[in-house]
Amino acid sequence: RLFGERYTLTNRSVQRWKALGNSLIKQVPLTDIARVEIRQQPGQAFYTAADVYLVGRDGDTLLLLEGVSRADIFRETILKARDARLQTEAAMSMIQARKPA
Repeated sequence: RLFGERYTLTNRSVQRWKALGNSLIKQVPLTDIARVEIRQQPGQAFYTAADVYLVGRDGDTLLLLEGVSRADIFRETILKARDARLQTEAAMSMIQARKPA
């Protein structure tokens, strides 16, 4: 795409970038995400798309990803990445706690 935005999922965060160039608009750490909600707007069903809302523990929307194709699959991928990140951080904390001072 020439205009608009693109979304990137890494092993640490979900990012929203400008489609043209290397401008990061916003990123949300996976560990801050409590829920991922999907809301389909009129007209998006034809394109198998929906809006994805990343919601924090306090119920506030952390990031809105508009017009995501196959949003249900992307939602599951975000949740799996978040769970893996949380498990990795918990394991690293345990390892650090075992190290002698």
